[in-house]
Amino acid sequence: MRPNTRSVSALCLAVITLVCGACASGSGSDAGFTYFVRPDRASTVYRQGVVASDHPVASRAGAQMLELGGNAVDAAVATSFALSVVRPYSCGIGGGGFMVIHLTDDPTTDVAGDSINICIDYRERAPQAMGPSWFEDRPDADSRLSGHAVAIPGTVAGLLYALETYGTLGRQQVMQPAIDAARDGFEADPHFASALNDLLEESGYLEREDGTVTLRPVERGIDPQRRANAAHLFWRFGPESNRDRYRPVEVGDTLTNIEQARVLEQIAADGKDGFYRGPIARRLVDAVRDAGGPLTMEDLASYRPVESDALLGSFEARDSEYTLIGMPLPSSGGITIVQTLGILTEYAKQMRAHVGTSALEAQTPTDPAYIHALAECLKHAFANRARWLADPDFEPVPVEELLAREWFETGADRLHPDHAFETEYYGLSSIGSTNAALSLLEDSGTSHLSVVDQWGNAVACTETINLVFGSRVLPVGLGFCLNNEIDDFTTRSSEPNAFGLRQSDANLPEPGKRPLSSMSPTIVLDGQGRVFAVAGASGGPRIITGTLQAVLNTLLFDDDAWTAVARPRFHHQWLPDTLRFEPGYLDAHPVLQSELTERGHELGTIPEVGVVQIIRRVEGGWQAASDPRKGGEPAGR
Repeated sequence: MRPNTRSVSALCLAVITLVCGACASGSGSDAGFTYFVRPDRASTVYRQGVVASDHPVASRAGAQMLELGGNAVDAAVATSFALSVVRPYSCGIGGGGFMVIHLTDDPTTDVAGDSINICIDYRERAPQAMGPSWFEDRPDADSRLSGHAVAIPGTVAGLLYALETYGTLGRQQVMQPAIDAARDGFEADPHFASALNDLLEESGYLEREDGTVTLRPVERGIDPQRRANAAHLFWRFGPESNRDRYRPVEVGDTLTNIEQARVLEQIAADGKDGFYRGPIARRLVDAVRDAGGPLTMEDLASYRPVESDALLGSFEARDSEYTLIGMPLPSSGGITIVQTLGILTEYAKQMRAHVGTSALEAQTPTDPAYIHALAECLKHAFANRARWLADPDFEPVPVEELLAREWFETGADRLHPDHAFETEYYGLSSIGSTNAALSLLEDSGTSHLSVVDQWGNAVACTETINLVFGSRVLPVGLGFCLNNEIDDFTTRSSEPNAFGLRQSDANLPEPGKRPLSSMSPTIVLDGQGRVFAVAGASGGPRIITGTLQAVLNTLLFDDDAWTAVARPRFHHQWLPDTLRFEPGYLDAHPVLQSELTERGHELGTIPEVGVVQIIRRVEGGWQAASDPRKGGEPAGR
């Protein structure tokens, strides 16, 4: 599938200002620039709780639960169901996700004030018929755009488990805003309109010429499979004889999804069984099997989310100690972020001991020493991701070794402040010396939400259908797309996936196995055990680097929430061995460009590095920001 960059570009053209000069930040100083116009509400302090998601309708759905007296879990579940309606190309009930929860008082015990950090894994799983060699003799596109690409969806099971175990409100209350949005309609924003029109063009329904988008005549004999794909999710055609009434979706159009409204009503009435058994399940399975896939009713009925302990890490910034709460495997995000920060911390200690200062004392995130140090740490962590990480239920993963201080010290020992190394140099062990020019597809198939409530509880939740509109398989009459999460497996030994990531054979598909993920829902606690920040992102492997940089912007540079997400970002994932920057970053900093080149970095550009939603603690409450790269908006009080 070709890279889908137009939806991102269209949004950016509407908001990019490329203003060089000062960017307001909590630290009061910045030598860089910002891509985006700062909204008046950026300095708002929310005192009773807030939700940050990548669509205002979804944020308001969560905030409504907070106003009803619900907690952060109630708000997160409401927000997620609403995102299924208003961001159907990014996430939804046809996909899966991860939820990290911090509660100041465990509702499952009678002990007062016993805080807990737990994770709920509702990642999609491979169907029972799928084995390691499933894709060896199949066309390349089958792992992305066919029924073979569809993994067992987990979102409905995961959200309902979270609500029933840790929420306080009823299923009907929490799901009603999503049902209302689907039935009554919502406005198409620039990101949505671009994504949908891109899909219609790729599906053969639209054509573009000289910037004009027009309807392409559709022959009556068109391939039924192509007509039964996601392009029909928001058809604006009337009767067959009036196809000339169709026009491309425009910003401000009111869109409805009556079919998904009915599905959500069924789930609200019957719970998990309303989705994983009965007529809805049958239509879902029929759609996958009609598209060649192996999914069965038994696969759906047997799906269960998994609750686990959180992955914990630590980081010292500005003389304060912070605890990071992340997602364990099969999320690679938690381990990769904790490794990066662990090596960075040890490297800073070594530099202070030798020269009295370190890259972490940088005044701004555009300091060449800081960018070099963070990129080198990322290369170590991503090399380990490629070599070692997989579903631990199926493959042995040396988690303790990867997260041991001894490895952090060794990784720091192997960094040099003045130059980078060859790719084979990084990580505990290398999977080879190949440094092919791998492509990086733009991922619109993921969405993140962050929540805090009036009691200091927090949820970080990242969900996905993988690529934009997932597999493009649309079950008849259900109003949602199914994921193509199977492509997150190593579908062919030694070959990269859609995001250019090389992964080991430990990540080959097996029955019931979960594919490795880059999703990185993260909660940060301060030295008093209070929530300091809640963050996460969408964007394939750039989820990791986007989340990490936004969090570091608050910890190291004391950025307010808006500045933390609006700053330009960079990305390195070990292979390809290129340090990529968002457009305009290097042009605005020619000294940075020359210094990084002298250190041996090959430099490049990348359309965006994640779409981050962040909340951070400030005096009197919370600041929140939804990343302007996608056009979301926080809501709270």
